[in-house]
Amino acid sequence: MLHIVQARLQRKTIDMNIVDGFEFETAKEAEQAQKELSGIRYIKQNTDMKNPDVVYKLYLRLNKPGTFSTPVGMAFLVELQEYLHTIPYIKNEEIEETLANNHIDVLLQLAFPRNVKEDQWASGMEFVVRVFGLAKKYGVKKVINISSQSIYGLQRRSFAFEGDAVYLNSPYTTGKYFSELVVNELFSEISHTNVRLATTISPTTKERVPNKLFAQILDGKKLNIKGGKQIFSFLDVRDAASGLVKLITSDQDLRPIYNLGTSEFKTLLEIAEMAVKIANRYGYPSEVSVEDADIVLDNRIDTSAMEIDFGWKAQYSLEESLNHIFCENMQKQ
Repeated sequence: MLHIVQARLQRKTIDMNIVDGFEFETAKEAEQAQKELSGIRYIKQNTDMKNPDVVYKLYLRLNKPGTFSTPVGMAFLVELQEYLHTIPYIKNEEIEETLANNHIDVLLQLAFPRNVKEDQWASGMEFVVRVFGLAKKYGVKKVINISSQSIYGLQRRSFAFEGDAVYLNSPYTTGKYFSELVVNELFSEISHTNVRLATTISPTTKERVPNKLFAQILDGKKLNIKGGKQIFSFLDVRDAASGLVKLITSDQDLRPIYNLGTSEFKTLLEIAEMAVKIANRYGYPSEVSVEDADIVLDNRIDTSAMEIDFGWKAQYSLEESLNHIFCENMQKQ
């Protein structure tokens, strides 16, 4: 109980313009965000969030202009989309009905197959192309396609820039790059972009390195890592949401590609040591041991274009993000 109390106290703030981890410039914006947060909590409490059909219908109902206007609401939509990515079927006729019966200013395309069986890749790609075709058919005014930093390859030796060569080494990266080509071809006459998104982290990204480290610590295990020199750059999902809001609400023409990430990076060993430091702070002791291994990995991307065009930079440090992840998962123990 003491650990939970400490975590809750740590997360409190006297700044009334901070809502759900997002900082707002004015009290009015914060008030709107709080309203959206209250609505989201009500939805989660009164909706079967484990039923794919229910979640899909909820997403279609919420993903309309005017439903959400702050990063708090956008982050919830991203959460729903990430869940729906794991579902092997989507009712295409409902997608068309939504586009046909509503005035859609911006298409934010996140749907994409990942970690699926070999026979599911084709249907996933067919769905993505169909969405783009319907967006073209019904006159969507702006298209933002979520791609991935992984198309630069993971053995680069420095920050990847938007103009760098791509290295396609999996069905996932090949599909992501193909989706970029489709967007550029279909929407050349309207504002469009492909967002090469950094590796995002949050309390629910169980497959990410920080989450796996904390899971071991909470299980009372010591951390054993291989190599340790691998370089990681992680983007807090709250920063990802704020960056996408900038692109969605901007009136200026977009570049065909934007890297969306953070300039901060750490080695795997540094991340493990940071995880131990944070866990120790809340009374969960652990330590790190390193197994020699020659592993080359680097997922850094240059994000200066986002700063130049929109004045956007990631706000959460890696330590702040990791602390948030640990506190949230600690409370579930």
